Amino acid sequence: MLKKIFIFSGLILILALAIWVMFFRNNNAPLAESIRNALPFGSGENSGQPTDPSTSLGTSNQGEFDEFGQPTVNLFRLAVEPVAGAVAFNKSSSTVAVRYVDRATGHIFEVILPKDTAMGALEKKRVANKTLPKIYEVYFRTDGQAVLLRSLKDDSDTVENLALTLTPPKATSTDGLYEISAAVLRGDIESVAVGAGNTLYYSLKDSGSIVSSAFNNIALKTLFSSVFTDWRLSAAGSSLR
Repeated sequence: MLKKIFIFSGLILILALAIWVMFFRNNNAPLAESIRNALPFGSGENSGQPTDPSTSLGTSNQGEFDEFGQPTVNLFRLAVEPVAGAVAFNKSSSTVAVRYVDRATGHIFEVILPKDTAMGALEKKRVANKTLPKIYEVYFRTDGQAVLLRSLKDDSDTVENLALTLTPPKATSTDGLYEISAAVLRGDIESVAVGAGNTLYYSLKDSGSIVSSAFNNIALKTLFSSVFTDWRLSAAGSSLR
């Protein structure tokens, strides 16, 4: 029964289309265009039209180029290799530097940012070459002279936390590398935030405590304890939230 209904409906549709073609369609328009315009799905005026490959969906090039096609923003790459974290700080009254940690080796690099819009070669040097592989997260002190490195121990889920304090090289140094003093931060550290000065805040997942210490792990102080353990810390100036 259902098959007969489909056949009967198809015959009616073909008959109606034949009557429309013979008596009602515009003879000046191509047959395919006339049929497409008669369908209930719209004419599809822009269907199949290529889009501008220079503009991605959801993005805009406005503001990046002037009326002559020249870039209005200077962008430059500091590192090709993946980094675990970075900090920008004033190295002197007229010099801004960026320090970052190479994720694969744990080496610390420094890049001097350009002083004006003239884009010359970036001044880049290695600050520390102590190899500490597979560093996945770092927290720099605001002046760049200390850093907390976080890594996974032996590809396990155990997180190791090692704080490094950097001392500028002596005038007699030939390699220009900073001297390093290291301190291990113990405990199941979950969330970390860098405070003002030499203060480091972090939460201990095993005890639910929030503690503060210096980067070299001295002056350890428990600020708060709770049965809640899933803390997410964020520093706001000299305060913690």
